[in-house]
Amino acid sequence: MRISRLAVAALALLLVGANANAQSETTAKPRAAEQSGQNGYRVSIVEGRALFEDTGQPAARERVQLVAIDLLANRRGPHRIPTTMTDANGEFVFLHLDAGEYYVVAHPVDEHVSSAEGAPFPLQTGDPVADAARLEEYKRDFPKIMVNGESPVEINLRVKNPHFGSISGRIVSANGASVAKANVHLLKTGERGFGYSLIADESGAYQFRGLPAGEYIVSAAPGGKDPGPEGPRSMQGLLGNTYFPSTIDPRLSAPVTVSPDREVSDVNITLAQRSLHSVAGTVRAEGDGHPIAGATVRLSKKDGSSGHRQSNGQLLFRDRRARPLVPQQFARRDVYAGCAPYADFGLEARAVC
Repeated sequence: MRISRLAVAALALLLVGANANAQSETTAKPRAAEQSGQNGYRVSIVEGRALFEDTGQPAARERVQLVAIDLLANRRGPHRIPTTMTDANGEFVFLHLDAGEYYVVAHPVDEHVSSAEGAPFPLQTGDPVADAARLEEYKRDFPKIMVNGESPVEINLRVKNPHFGSISGRIVSANGASVAKANVHLLKTGERGFGYSLIADESGAYQFRGLPAGEYIVSAAPGGKDPGPEGPRSMQGLLGNTYFPSTIDPRLSAPVTVSPDREVSDVNITLAQRSLHSVAGTVRAEGDGHPIAGATVRLSKKDGSSGHRQSNGQLLFRDRRARPLVPQQFARRDVYAGCAPYADFGLEARAVC
């Protein structure tokens, strides 16, 4: 009888404990939910698709940016502009966006424009009237969306079709081997300027995108040599370029014709064999003569009046005022087509060939 009473008492204690735990869990759940509601960070997802307005085809490789409306009113201080790129189907997505109003801005990734033209918002010029007119035009050109921090937003964009073409190919040596990290340069015929440059991949392959229709001259040179942290990186410039398909004379290079929405492939360049030499020197500041790190050194082809070879084999550069420059310490730099007898800078330098 005594054992029975003990069993009943133990069972009662277990029931009381279970009931207390259930009440504790019941009261704890609302508190957790309440805490989550108070500390939850309101974010949304924005997704969509970009199509060309003239063809309705997917607009791949479009840079899509969300410009907060507050940024247009106050551009001081640091700011973050969410940015993504459309895929082959023209689709894009933004994750974890703060609540607010945004303008959706899209430009081709491969477009070759200045930083001002490629800015996601109109830059201020200092003319209040002109700036206000540009801002109103901006608001008309790009759609505005509202992100509430809770619901997903979907938007479809109609973008202008630039009808860009492209050029691709491979850089090889005279024996047919791939030239890794070759410097490839592109210049549109009839235009002056620096053109476009890129570095080929490990297999010597390259591709220029975003090209307006026209004719282009393509050239290449071996990549620069990095001697390590102790010395300067050697740059191999236009004096050593080989022009498509394999000539050192740009006048003999066959122009490559680019058509809208087309890729010109197999523009392969075989680097011409040539005798290479080196030019060395130190760039120093006028005045105190301290060495200048990271300076750009430009060499021009021989014009017959800029320098002369001395009896000891040294080539003494002259500055633009035709005064001899004092030889100084050297850091080796490789260039092409022999020692160029003119340095396009008025600082101290010399070359040993």
